[in-house]
Amino acid sequence: MVKILRLYSGVSINLFQPITLPVTSSHYLYNVMRRKKGDKVIIFDGKSGEFESEIKLASRSKIILEPKRKLAEISMPEDIWVAFTPIKKVRTDFAIEKCTEIGVRQIFPLISDHSTNRNPRIEKWKLNSIEAVEQCGGNFLPEIHMICTLENFLVNLPKDRKLIFCDEVAAEPLIGEALAKQIFGKACLLIGPEGGFSKTERKILLSRNNVFPVSLGSRILRTETAVTFALAAWHANYSI
Repeated sequence: MVKILRLYSGVSINLFQPITLPVTSSHYLYNVMRRKKGDKVIIFDGKSGEFESEIKLASRSKIILEPKRKLAEISMPEDIWVAFTPIKKVRTDFAIEKCTEIGVRQIFPLISDHSTNRNPRIEKWKLNSIEAVEQCGGNFLPEIHMICTLENFLVNLPKDRKLIFCDEVAAEPLIGEALAKQIFGKACLLIGPEGGFSKTERKILLSRNNVFPVSLGSRILRTETAVTFALAAWHANYSI
């Protein structure tokens, strides 16, 4: 029995309205996965939920699908954001992948004083996110913002959203204890670069009323590990 594939459509989905897949998705279905006319494919657009569809036309460069049945509504994660400073290419790809799999609504790549990667690959990160959500069984794609400075990020952060600052210098409170004791509501996890934030940046962060410094433990974690650990800790306390 042929396994039904899950695929991000790249376009909006409406029941019984045929859609033409982007060239890359058409190539993947036809040339890589060898799907043909009449085969079933599960598709989602990141907005409307997911649908069982049927291939109506299949060629090397063009696949047309018709959504036949809605399988599920959009499954949005809890209202948590993540902001972190990009690192080496593969490690940033890993962080984006894990954010998508574990569940986050928005991702903010930041430039700080100690940033080592100042050349964002936003479109590549979006592809990483799509691959992750196809594989993990979700149907919601987080919004990945354009890279900005820490200063601009803080200026534009909504006043009602609390910033959980994963401070490599702080010894306490541990993130799990802090999350268990206080209801944060709308929140954003902030993870710094390798080497941490500069003294000036830390001073600015700690002077803000909506910033809550927490510790990730006694070990020095790589950025991608810290992102995954902090997000998992948040979901352990707030996801239903």
